[in-house]
Amino acid sequence: MKALVTEGSGGMGGGLFLDDIAARTVAGAVIEAGTANYGGGVYVNGAATPDTWTHVVLADAFGNRRLPRWADEGIAVQSEPAQKRELRWNDLRPAVQVGEHIPLEQLFRFEDYPSGRLPLFYGQSASLVQFLLDLGGEKRLVEVLKQSQTDGYIAALRRCYQMAGYDELEERWREHARRQIAGVRVAMN
Repeated sequence: MKALVTEGSGGMGGGLFLDDIAARTVAGAVIEAGTANYGGGVYVNGAATPDTWTHVVLADAFGNRRLPRWADEGIAVQSEPAQKRELRWNDLRPAVQVGEHIPLEQLFRFEDYPSGRLPLFYGQSASLVQFLLDLGGEKRLVEVLKQSQTDGYIAALRRCYQMAGYDELEERWREHARRQIAGVRVAMN
């Protein structure tokens, strides 16, 4: 299982991806190894799934700052087994091929899940997070998320990835997504 965590309780220090998640306290709820008192989670044999644990750790790590929905879900998908991640890429494939994906500027503004486009939302969020991880690693992803909350995405993209703005990010991510889904198609056949 992998989860993005930051140094300190509720702080925004350097981000790290960890293979195991220690017991934590989130919003006063005690979380023990293998179980969590966390609403809406998915449980298998009484234990939270890796993506559910990731949401819990992210909520703790970002404290009173709400993590953008696309980042929360996109990071959580990274903790899912490879087979499940491949299904997310399959949800993304048709939209990328015909140019009907969610524009990134719009994706960044979602405060809740988009109705009628949920599979695409998950696939695209996961693909974008993977692109940003490939581009600069975990610490840079945490840095852009932190900076975007205070200075906005355009300033964060410029500083962290030397991108002019949404258009450049969109173009570079689409190319990454095309390669990503092509690789999954080959790997699955």
